Amino acid sequence: MKTYSAGMLKTFTECPQKFSLIFNEHLEIPNDNTFAEIGKQIHSLIYYKLSNLDIEKMSGSLDNPENAELKRLWENFVGFNIKDVFVSEYTFNVLLNLQTRLTGRVDAIRKDNLTIEILDWKTGSSKNIDVENDMQTIVYLYCIYRLFKEKGDIKSCENLSMTYYFLKEKTSETVRFSVEKYKKFEQILNNLTKKIENSNFENPYPSADCEKCSFRPVCKGAYEGLNNVL
Repeated sequence: MKTYSAGMLKTFTECPQKFSLIFNEHLEIPNDNTFAEIGKQIHSLIYYKLSNLDIEKMSGSLDNPENAELKRLWENFVGFNIKDVFVSEYTFNVLLNLQTRLTGRVDAIRKDNLTIEILDWKTGSSKNIDVENDMQTIVYLYCIYRLFKEKGDIKSCENLSMTYYFLKEKTSETVRFSVEKYKKFEQILNNLTKKIENSNFENPYPSADCEKCSFRPVCKGAYEGLNNVL
């Protein structure tokens, strides 16, 4: 049985060659991890906060000038005044079909008697994500609905939503689920995973994105067709 995350599916839709290099050949390309490290730190701070753990020592380090960006993200998160969180860092595994499993980890879930809301913290710009059609939205809404429906914790698709919190901008965007989206997302996920299973990853997929891709030096497909698309 194959297991896919939203990140894996999104990578395949962007470039099958990149997907194969990362997930089939397990190739890692060194890059600047400063931004990624800040993302891990802010997620850890939020997790401890929502779990009612002692964060005094962690938050105290934010006064260090080197942590100015982390401090700004933290202050913006606190400004959202998020309450009624049911669970943080929720890991899920859902059978899509007999051959495929979907997995992921939700930053937080807010729940009351009638509704469930998936919460996701973003440290990047809202301009970089189409929240309605992003693969993370598709996978998370579909899987969380399946899980909580089976548990009897949610009655209908309309009782589920997902909110992205853009910490750098201190803005948020909410996507509401529906029966129509459930059917649409299920079809997208089945078609995409089937396409991955049927791919041989031998054909090049050159595009304008190859120019800035960190895997370009080791991707034969990019070099063979790059001049035809630029």
